[in-house]
Amino acid sequence: MIGTCGFRRWPHRQRREPCVCSGKPNCCSMMPTVQAFDRMFQHTRHFTPELRTWDESVARSAITEIAADAVARANMTTLWPSHPMDDGLRDGNGSLYFGGAGVVWTLDYLRRVHAITEDPDLELLVSAARERHAPWFATTQYCRHASLLMGELGILLVQMRIAPDQGLADEIYALLAANSELPIVELMWGLPGCMLACIHMQSMTGDPRFIELFRLQAGRLLADLEPDDGGPIWTQDLYGRRQRWLGPVHGFAGNMLPLLRGWDWLTPEQRAVVAEAVPRTSLHMPLRRSWEATGPRLCRIVSRHHCASIATAHRASSQRLPMFRFPRRRSRPFCWVGAS
Repeated sequence: MIGTCGFRRWPHRQRREPCVCSGKPNCCSMMPTVQAFDRMFQHTRHFTPELRTWDESVARSAITEIAADAVARANMTTLWPSHPMDDGLRDGNGSLYFGGAGVVWTLDYLRRVHAITEDPDLELLVSAARERHAPWFATTQYCRHASLLMGELGILLVQMRIAPDQGLADEIYALLAANSELPIVELMWGLPGCMLACIHMQSMTGDPRFIELFRLQAGRLLADLEPDDGGPIWTQDLYGRRQRWLGPVHGFAGNMLPLLRGWDWLTPEQRAVVAEAVPRTSLHMPLRRSWEATGPRLCRIVSRHHCASIATAHRASSQRLPMFRFPRRRSRPFCWVGAS
């Protein structure tokens, strides 16, 4: 429920703060109404969650039910119907973000961890996703980019996971390399998503060329980081507007994600930049109040609880989780603040 300026409007809040884009109350054309919240909660499909003791068997039963429904509704040609609230998206979209490739990826993961027993023909489904995706993606604003979430790149990664092939690996590498000279954009459409793909491809193939490509793209991404009183941050040139975001899809957190995941591949100098920028920007930026007086305008796409997601990167380092690696010596105070 975020408008183009990143302002959140909650049903119970009567007071309206000036928008940081224009300084005027409620300037954002995408700002949702109370009725929009009512539409999101559909009484025939949703229920109020209950707080109860964790029961693994209940969770597994729910997962099995959802997965079985997805498998039963799969069509080997037209994939799955879209959700009525997916921005008017037609049935059978193939993307990783809100299409068939995302469902295939989920089913494959659940099958690998033995959470489900269904065994649909995922290879055929991901091939159909790739075929159906091309005409739709050609109409998007960033059709020249190797987009992880929206483009062919995400579909090819799922295909590589399900049916590994050297020719497919070469195709993915060429797609990633071609993106190095295009505008950076952000994780959804651009370079940060490609860097995550490099990490996954190196993990699946052991091919060192994905490490070298990651390093090349990391250098370009960090070179675009701009200084600010609230901490270093990227200015996103997206959808015809230049704005600063903090979120994990279009903003700071999303750009930092591949740098944290590929921490071992960064130079000492690059690590120092990331180690300084993450806690400073993610904790200070959302708490700034005098936006116009303290520096360039920042769209408040996240609030304090979103910053905790970046803190997870530091917290994970001390727990030795594989997703993030970060210097242990800097993690403790940042985790405490981020989780407060």
